[in-house]
Amino acid sequence: MARFAVRLLIRLRRAAALVAMPMTAFLLAVLPRTAFAHEKWFTDPVYHPTDWALVFSGRTAVALGGGLAAVAVAGLLQRLIGDPGWPRLPFLHRMASGDVKLLAVQTAIALIYMAVRLALLVPQLTLAPSLLGFAVAAVEVAIAFSFITGVLDRAGAVALLLLGLLVLVLNGPLTLLAQAHYAGIAVAVLLVGSSRQIRAPRPPFDAPEWAARGVAILRVLTGVAILSLALGDKIWNPDLGRAFLEGYPHFNVTHALAGTGLPIALSDDVFVLAAGVIETAAGLLLLSGFLTRAVILVLLVPFNLTVPFLPAEEMIGHLPIFGILYVLLIHGAGSLRGRALDRHGHEDAEAAQDRASHPSSSTVASAAPASGHRSV
Repeated sequence: MARFAVRLLIRLRRAAALVAMPMTAFLLAVLPRTAFAHEKWFTDPVYHPTDWALVFSGRTAVALGGGLAAVAVAGLLQRLIGDPGWPRLPFLHRMASGDVKLLAVQTAIALIYMAVRLALLVPQLTLAPSLLGFAVAAVEVAIAFSFITGVLDRAGAVALLLLGLLVLVLNGPLTLLAQAHYAGIAVAVLLVGSSRQIRAPRPPFDAPEWAARGVAILRVLTGVAILSLALGDKIWNPDLGRAFLEGYPHFNVTHALAGTGLPIALSDDVFVLAAGVIETAAGLLLLSGFLTRAVILVLLVPFNLTVPFLPAEEMIGHLPIFGILYVLLIHGAGSLRGRALDRHGHEDAEAAQDRASHPSSSTVASAAPASGHRSV
């Protein structure tokens, strides 16, 4: 009986892995191309304010319901597969060299671009050519210099966090949450240093559990940013999405597909809602930590698909996001508890060896979480 149960479990895990792969391919095929475009970068948000009456509406219920359903499916698949780090692609360990450096440099390029435009972190947060505007631009250039060279990079990370506070003061909490990924980048550089790999942080955060925490914080804050954009720019602001599609009608790909005879043409309003639901699901999936690598593989497609069809802001503004996706693809979900997980959900052997070489580490994890559980 025990052998039968073991064999059944193995077969279920294999079946789950086989199901997950075509599901991923299906998502890649149906993702609306506008799902991860930043409408406010190309459409003046002043003329399309957020409709706060939609916060407690059916649109919000559909978006959150769809997102939570996606989280439930991902959690079930992770439990059946038995590997929180699935898929474990053989070349990922070779990509780990310079992971934080790549993230820091791509963030620096975006910051320099924003400084030249007198913009605060993102294109739509433009500043007047005043003392404040030039001061912010100077700070952005200084942060970029520190991230590229590694000189005072942790001071640059603190300065990046302070720019986030300025976003809060000038533009409000929803706009701040939409830029939460910058805070995740700042925390990663603060913990690791811009010249190191995630697995080799600099003192005083050189204990291995800090690397796992840095990855988890980066993941969570990026999930917050994507979720905030989904709700604020699409679910609660359909006028903004409609205006964006008026300027870029080819993004509603269902109109082109309708010419093939397939009855799938969606109105712009429905298309924006669908994009918001998908983006909400992406944010919630990152927050959950379930099958993070698989989620990243899906997200890489829409984030890159919009680049050739929009002005340069789309590519340059997304460079920090591309760096984050790179780090999360390599390292998975991370762990707020400071535990690096192996394919069975137990503490990774390499992390355990690093922990043993740091007896002064703050805490040593007790029991490893059961397989299939979230990494946080």
